[in-house]
Amino acid sequence: MDTRVTGYYTAKTAQIMEKYGPGPRVHFHIGHFTPGAQPPTPSSLAELRAGLVAAQERLVAEAVAHWSGVAALGHRGLDVGCGLGGTSLWWAKELGCEVTAVTAVPEHARLVEELAGSAGLTTVRCRVSDAHDTGDQARYDTAMAWEAACYFDRPRWFAGLRRTLRPGGMVFVEDVFVRDPVPWKPVFDRYWRTDVASVDTYRRAAHTAGFTLVDERDLTAETSAFWDWSIAWNAERSRLPGADLPRLRASTAAHRRMRTAWNEGGIEVRLLAFERTGA
Repeated sequence: MDTRVTGYYTAKTAQIMEKYGPGPRVHFHIGHFTPGAQPPTPSSLAELRAGLVAAQERLVAEAVAHWSGVAALGHRGLDVGCGLGGTSLWWAKELGCEVTAVTAVPEHARLVEELAGSAGLTTVRCRVSDAHDTGDQARYDTAMAWEAACYFDRPRWFAGLRRTLRPGGMVFVEDVFVRDPVPWKPVFDRYWRTDVASVDTYRRAAHTAGFTLVDERDLTAETSAFWDWSIAWNAERSRLPGADLPRLRASTAAHRRMRTAWNEGGIEVRLLAFERTGA
């Protein structure tokens, strides 16, 4: 993976823990809200953190409930681009799965293992590797990526998963997709160091590697309020002594642009499910 991305996430670790910790399940993705749900006014950092974390947990629960109606989730899972391991720990705890969490950030691997240990989960192991090197042939039932595939070379990733998953195995993706690449793709990519793409880009890459898109669900409306909550967090955080005001102002400006992109339909959030076909 691009060293710009690993450097970006290494530098963000403390901020992620402050905003979404202390765990043990620490997520770094958007959350599921009732459309239009607004943060409390006035509010505290503790209230905003609790609301953001609860919404992240709801997103995972909603996605897994939906995917369970599409296909069997299997017992062995691969979480590619696992961040600080929130979804890996969720999958292991709530579904009883063995999960291999893959990250390109060594510091994150250490934290995932510590967080899994604090939760008493012995079925989560972490591996430091490039996201495209998914390893063990035909070992896994399921691979998942939570707002991580937007960083990947999709043809390379699906080609690797073809070797990694058993026949009939599933790939589950929750991510941000661009519908109107002008102007939203460069705005999103520049801020988050991504290569955000359309659903069709994923479909074509998957098809070439021997996967079929069997289900998709739009969660754009249910995730748009995340930006209001994150903007409120920045406002409260800015009031603390020693706050990094330039960073927080830049974050707020980016999040306001994202709120516009969500509301205008230029960017969407979808759940995708792909099945590995053939022998």
